[in-house]
Amino acid sequence: QFLYFIGPPPMALRLMVACAMLMAVAFAAVSPNPKGFVMPWMCLERCSFNASAIDGQIGTLARNSDVVQSVSFEWYDLGPNGTLINNSFTNVAPRLKQLGFVTNAMVTTADLVKMRDLWSSESRVDAFLTALDDTLAGPMAGAIDGVNFDWEPPAPPTPTNDDAIQYANFLRRARQVLGGGRSGAFVSVDIATWSAVWNWTLIRDALTNPADDAAGYPRALIAPMSTYTYNDEQFLVRLANDAAVFGPLSPNLVVGLDTWRGSAHELSPSDVAWRLETIRRLGACRVGIWEMPLPDAWWPVLRSFAANCGWL
Repeated sequence: QFLYFIGPPPMALRLMVACAMLMAVAFAAVSPNPKGFVMPWMCLERCSFNASAIDGQIGTLARNSDVVQSVSFEWYDLGPNGTLINNSFTNVAPRLKQLGFVTNAMVTTADLVKMRDLWSSESRVDAFLTALDDTLAGPMAGAIDGVNFDWEPPAPPTPTNDDAIQYANFLRRARQVLGGGRSGAFVSVDIATWSAVWNWTLIRDALTNPADDAAGYPRALIAPMSTYTYNDEQFLVRLANDAAVFGPLSPNLVVGLDTWRGSAHELSPSDVAWRLETIRRLGACRVGIWEMPLPDAWWPVLRSFAANCGWL
């Protein structure tokens, strides 16, 4: 049952609601929690940012390098017949690496047909991942640490349970091929609830497979986008679901946030502070933020989160 408020609920009351909900979630602690982990996304030319705007975003990241640990950025697309497309966006990876950030290149698609083409055979999957590994270890050697699969296919066609199984299997294979390849890249994935292609349990199990952990493949990251919501009650419910599926102390969970920059729903400084404090009290301590440039008011709150997050 939800509580409804006229206007924003007071900070103390919102925290009481958050704690009451989240303490009801059963979870298993996977590992001791680190300090806060902050990873913004850069949309680059995909969102029509020009060179000057991109330079400004990198400058902002440089000034806040004590806050940000990793940066994810648009780079590749999934092409037809299981091909890898380099979008020729501004190559920010070398500059980000020089600034000390962990770099995470996105592979993007919104086309389920292309996804099905890719996993129509194991050999096509391996050829795609090998081409990706060769690119990371060749032309981009030393500049890219990980690959972020942001595959968001709207209907039609409507994803099936088999699509969900195939996608989870693909992600596990990606962790094996890239992590065990010349690049040694880690894998991350963005997930939500509006498409059946994301079966959270299957994806969790695929990317936290004990045999793969024992083999030494780099740890994967899983970023639920359902917590992008600007609605406080939805945020609490969805954050609780993140914790229920992954465990709040999971080293794989990255809680997704959206600034809603420039819209009627742009988060206020108090909204941001409440969300980060709720995440901190949960102990999750890893956030991914869509997208640069972040509003100025976010940085002081993120700085406190990065310095102080940890299991209470």
